[in-house]
Amino acid sequence: MVNDQNHSYIDKHDSSSSTQIFGLDEQNAKLERELEDLDKCVDRDTVVDLIHEIVPLLLIIKRKVEIIEVGKRKAVPYKQRRKARPKKAKKVKPRRNPI
Repeated sequence: MVNDQNHSYIDKHDSSSSTQIFGLDEQNAKLERELEDLDKCVDRDTVVDLIHEIVPLLLIIKRKVEIIEVGKRKAVPYKQRRKARPKKAKKVKPRRNPI
């Protein structure tokens, strides 16, 4: 149990030092400030309503496109088509008389 506690302490210590090394704390603070600015400028209800209107339309368009794509057939020149190999005929071995 002591080992588990020490290990968790090391993990926490390593993660905090890595965030300092990569400057993640400053990046997070900057992104949070920008998010607050966007919240002031944009009405969330309006954005959500627009998303609810646009997504179903995009899904309908995507379904139509998929149906068209399934019906397409690639044009392959006749020389590039795979030739069907003729099946080999089985050779019948004559039975020997045990006399």
